[in-house]
Amino acid sequence: MKTLVPNYYKKFRCIADKCRHNCCIGWEIDIDEDTLAYYTDLPGDFGEKVRKNIDLQSECPHFILKERERCPFLEPDGLCEIIKNLGEDALCDICTDHPRFRNFFSDHTEMGLGLCCEEAARIILTSSDPFELVFDGEAFEPGLADEEKEMFDRREALFSVIRTRSLSVIERMERIASEYSIQLSELLPEKLKELYLSLERLDKKWTDLLLSIARFDPKSSILSDKEYSICFEQLLCYLIFRHFADGMYDERYIARIKFALSGVFLVASLCDGIDDANAFDIAEMSRMLSSEIEYSEENLDKLFDSL
Repeated sequence: MKTLVPNYYKKFRCIADKCRHNCCIGWEIDIDEDTLAYYTDLPGDFGEKVRKNIDLQSECPHFILKERERCPFLEPDGLCEIIKNLGEDALCDICTDHPRFRNFFSDHTEMGLGLCCEEAARIILTSSDPFELVFDGEAFEPGLADEEKEMFDRREALFSVIRTRSLSVIERMERIASEYSIQLSELLPEKLKELYLSLERLDKKWTDLLLSIARFDPKSSILSDKEYSICFEQLLCYLIFRHFADGMYDERYIARIKFALSGVFLVASLCDGIDDANAFDIAEMSRMLSSEIEYSEENLDKLFDSL
């Protein structure tokens, strides 16, 4: 199966112990069938330790998290004990893949980086080259189903508007909204505050940020600052790339566009609450948006149904 990836994709490398938001903390780590079989046959004391830290009673086997919801193999220095003892090939699929995600089509796969990872967020939002999907390996001529071709044409038209750097980011958003008869004023954070607060939330800091939402004027916000236009351009491209294609399965194309537009407004609004906010803050607010909303199917469905 051929693969397409964003043009920034190969820049990503896990920063391991340098990461401030370690993905080995706070997430249930499911173990795939092949890796479980490998762990089952591991010899010696370390093999026994691995098995003692696996919950086999749940629907999906997973590591038993320790104090502060830390993976049992996350060492105090922020490095992974499994990698130290067995190498990266011994990791389960979810650890190997994170923060990557995949969209599957009839003749190819698209693979991207998730914004919930701080290093991925930094790479995505500071990439100066306009967003583009490139071949990861040998090029090929797509043979798409009609429904897929229609979706890709619509998505490419969205990307084309978002990449129009002769316009401000707000003007690009207005153009998309006009094309799809969307009222941007209904997507402002203060209008959606109660909806955001009704979603499942993981981090108290996120709750505090949502509670702080106040009146937001995009044209006098960080969103209108040319210095950060590329950050918001890349954020909007990312949200469309990650979510628009699944509209083929539920027909919620417009809701997915609204989610992308409202996500940009929300990140900009939260950054406005920070004195002298910069690209680092945009990446951090985007990371929290992703972690709190994108990685919960329940939250996404509620948003798509409500928008």
